Amino acid sequence: MRGYLLALLPAALLAACDGGAGPPQPNTEAADVQNSGTADSAAPPSTTVGEPEPPEESIADRPGGVLPLKPGIYVQEGATCGDPPNAAIRVYDGSGLSGSATHACRAQILSHDGERYTLDQSCIDTAAGDGPRTTERQVISVADALTFTLATDRYSARFRFCPPRELPGFLQTRYAELLRSLEGT
Repeated sequence: MRGYLLALLPAALLAACDGGAGPPQPNTEAADVQNSGTADSAAPPSTTVGEPEPPEESIADRPGGVLPLKPGIYVQEGATCGDPPNAAIRVYDGSGLSGSATHACRAQILSHDGERYTLDQSCIDTAAGDGPRTTERQVISVADALTFTLATDRYSARFRFCPPRELPGFLQTRYAELLRSLEGT
């Protein structure tokens, strides 16, 4: 039986490659009816099969805001997304970069040269609630929408975006809150 099937294989391949078994052709009859204006108005419009609709892009999927970064959670180079130390976490919300002990940060761009942004960043200096607002001069170099280097007069560190599925629970919650605030819900 196996020998018989192997003998049929070349013939089947030749038939498939020869004229009659090419790629599916468009249904010109349906197109002719639609173009003639005599088609039943209740008939659904022609659609292409096999091409999925592109997913709707979320505002969080696009870089933007004061810096050309994708909104989300970033960790310092050398830290893992799954268990970063608090000091290695930054949250970009389109207005500024918050740390684990700051919130409501607003960056004001003072100058921009290529990928380098000099800015004054003003943050409420507590993890949550009321507190004093402090301002710090920072230089942020944006390598791409998912990577940046933050430098102050005290330190410099490189950060990378963390996909939400890799984050621990408390940061997944923070990311979900960020998305809700960006999408206005």
